Amino acid sequence: MTVRSWLDDIDAISRYLARRFDPEPVSPEQLNATMEGLVRAMERFRIIKNHHIVLDPLGLVHSISSNIAVIELAMKELLTNAFKFSPDSTEIRISFHRSGNSLSILVINHVLPMQGAISGIPQSFEQKLFEPFFRLNNVNDDRYHDEMFGMGTGLTIVQGSVNQAGGQIFLYEADDFESGDNPGKRIVAEMIFPIVQD
Repeated sequence: MTVRSWLDDIDAISRYLARRFDPEPVSPEQLNATMEGLVRAMERFRIIKNHHIVLDPLGLVHSISSNIAVIELAMKELLTNAFKFSPDSTEIRISFHRSGNSLSILVINHVLPMQGAISGIPQSFEQKLFEPFFRLNNVNDDRYHDEMFGMGTGLTIVQGSVNQAGGQIFLYEADDFESGDNPGKRIVAEMIFPIVQD
């Protein structure tokens, strides 16, 4: 990475940290169109390790209180992380779950085994991942050099933006019961936004 690239990264980080994202109604149609567009836009990262993206149906009739720019920003970062930290040729699922008056947008991926490092997200590190410049493992994969934020700041920016838009974001491990009698683990990135009762 050149000094010019570092300066460009710092400039992009500074611009996003200064932006304001006010909550606004996001219709199911807008959310569906955004997710479909993101899947297409992230194709250049998907093909690097031959991942398979599954986009579940939204199944929501009400709007959510969020911000479409925040959803795009967060999903780009969460999908890029899923691509980087998933084994080759595995599935990455974008799913939705309604609970009461809120909607969860989930990005779920398999855990990449890390030789001599930490695999997955131990519970004690779940909040640390959002701290600026914190990296659970120092993985540098040049195939993802086009990512929006480098230098360990992407999740920090995403958390601040999601919070401004009235949502919450969590990263954690979950049991993967689809893997048979001995459940493995998957990584879950979950954004939660309130549902607007139209």
